[in-house]
Order: sequence, then C-alpha cells, then structure tokens
Amino acid sequence: MFCDLKWLFRPFIAIMLVISFGCGKEKSIDPPTGQTGGSDTTGIVTGGTAQYNISSCEDASISGTYQVGKALGSDALIKIKLNVTKAGDWSMATGAVNGMVFVGAGSFSTTGAQTITLQGTGVPIAAGSNAISYKIGTTSCSVTVTAIGNDNSGSSSDYHYSITIDGKEYSQSATMYNNWQPGSFLNGVDDVSFGASIIYGYDDAPANSTSFGIEIGTMHGYLKASDSQFRAFFAAGTRNYTKDFSTMDGVSIGWKDPNGVQWQSNNGSGDQTGSTFSIISIEDARDVTGTLYLKTKIRFTCKLYNEAGEVKTVTKGEMLGSFGKI
Repeated sequence: MFCDLKWLFRPFIAIMLVISFGCGKEKSIDPPTGQTGGSDTTGIVTGGTAQYNISSCEDASISGTYQVGKALGSDALIKIKLNVTKAGDWSMATGAVNGMVFVGAGSFSTTGAQTITLQGTGVPIAAGSNAISYKIGTTSCSVTVTAIGNDNSGSSSDYHYSITIDGKEYSQSATMYNNWQPGSFLNGVDDVSFGASIIYGYDDAPANSTSFGIEIGTMHGYLKASDSQFRAFFAAGTRNYTKDFSTMDGVSIGWKDPNGVQWQSNNGSGDQTGSTFSIISIEDARDVTGTLYLKTKIRFTCKLYNEAGEVKTVTKGEMLGSFGKI
C-alpha cells in the first residue's frame, strides 16, 4: 500500500571520463562551412603536416551534456589518443550529425603518444543516439553521442507522468539533469508487488511540486523468477484496481498534490467503477550493475481519494516509469 510518497529510488549516475593530455598544443578552429547535413560521414575533414595513427577506435571518449534545443557547452568534447610519427600541425572535423559538429586543431612538437580534443558545436535537433564519425589516416571510427529530450517537453523519451483533474493537467518529467527521479520499489519477499514513481531526488522538493506512483501486484514466487517471467508479469494488457493487495491482485495509484495532500486510489471507498488501467509497452533498461528494469508505458483513468474521503477523478493519465527486478 502507499504509506507516503518517499519510495525507494535509484538516482541517475553521471560518469565523466578524465583523460590525461600529451604535450600537443591546441587552438580553436571554426567549424568547416557546409557542415549542416545529417550524415555521419559526409564532411569529415583532416589536414596539417603532422603524421599519426590510432591503434584502436576504442582509444576515444566522449563527454558533455547533449540536450535537444540547447547549444553544446564547453564540456562537449571528443578526446582521441594518437600515436604521432611526425611532428607538425593537425586539424580535424567530424561530419555534421543531428545538428552537431566536432572540430579541433593544434600542433605536435614531439612524436609518440598524444591526445587531441575536438570541441562540439551546434544544437541537437532530436533525442536519441548518434554515431559521430571521424577519420585517422585510412581508419574510420565513430563515437556515440546520446541526446536527451528537453526537460520541459514531457516527451515520451523521458520518464514522466501526466494526469488531468477537473480540466487541469498536472505533470512532471524525470531526466538526468532536473533532480527528479524515476523511482523503483518492491514490497514483500516472495509474493511481491512492484512500484514505480516520479519523485524529487532530494529532501526538500520545490514549492507546489507534485509526486506520483503506481504499484502493481502480486507476483508469486518472485525469488526464483527468471528475467523472462519478470517481463511476462508486465505484459501489455489491462489490470484491475485493488484496495488491498493481501486480498486481491491488481494496481494502486498514489499522487501528492501541489498542496502536499496525498490522494490514493485505495483510500476511502476505493470505488473504481468505470476506471481503466492498461500497460502499453515495456522496454529493458539495465543499470550500471546489470540489474534489470522495465521502462513501462501505462495509460489509465481512475478515482483518487484523500484521508477525508474526498474524491478526484483522473482522466488522460499516462506514466513512463521504471519497475525493477531488485
């Protein structure tokens, strides 16, 4: 059941790669003209008097923040480890992909192991993964840049919830950069219910903010369940609402309104006549430890009750949440 909205959550983890520089000197270079297309190979430029090679395409790393509609910052970098065989000047530019180009230039005063840096410029156009290609001699390589959706877009690529009550929409997205978290929690031991929430990741949530969660149960024999059985429990289809998981399998919904009042589908009478709940789709989303989470899209309508028994009718409900095999 929902006792409060301080459910367990796994925060996003941002991993920054730190690369030591060689003794090459770097300078800025303007992006080549005509680099506005969407190809990952067209427009690749290399030049200069230096000669160098790369032992592996894995000798490159990407760092920075890439968000739709926001210009790349100074942290948007590709760093490439090279073996310099002849000192001299160098210049390099990637092809333009999804509104982004990476360029750099400099000089090598000595031979041997060196690291060059390409600075990203531009504005990502669409969310998703992008292969950014570059060329070292006759070797063509690429690194992957993932652009996230705009924090305020409520796009389907972000974890989020949205509901409409009395003609007013309430919503919140959770991204890597806005301090809101897609929580995941578990109730029980072997007979369990699973929960997903959209909740602020720190103690003091912003004024007039909201939180939201969904609990789905009951899965029996959880301790020995395979990944396939876990996925099957969340198969697309409809579910019934329940007032008490100990007596009936089903779903329960909780919401904290902007005034801090908690509303739950299993409060009061718990009557859900005419309410609907459907799992639309699931997608694997493992964390850095390999734990399986299901990125789950849900659509619903329901009635929510506060402790006094007052009722609010929810329409146009949607959540993209994370249910974990934790």
